Amino acid sequence: MVLRLWADYVEGERSDNINLPRITPWRFWSGLTYSRGDFYSTVNYTRMNKQDSTAPLETETTANSGRIFEDNCIKCDNWYYALAAQPAGDVL
Repeated sequence: MVLRLWADYVEGERSDNINLPRITPWRFWSGLTYSRGDFYSTVNYTRMNKQDSTAPLETETTANSGRIFEDNCIKCDNWYYALAAQPAGDVL
């Protein structure tokens, strides 16, 4: 079983203290993968914070409360075939 956690954050301004456009808010991901033999199953969770440090002509974005994705595969002849690869739904 493998647990993965990661996050990223970017901040940027021009020299005249105006925010740069298209800067994503901080993001957080976590994932858990179980494997046994040629089978593996993964569940991932994604969370994105709201973006309120916008550039001129941009609008604020709301926080994404999270999304869970599942991926179940089996390995046959060195290829992985998806058994069920679909969004599991919104969280919260």
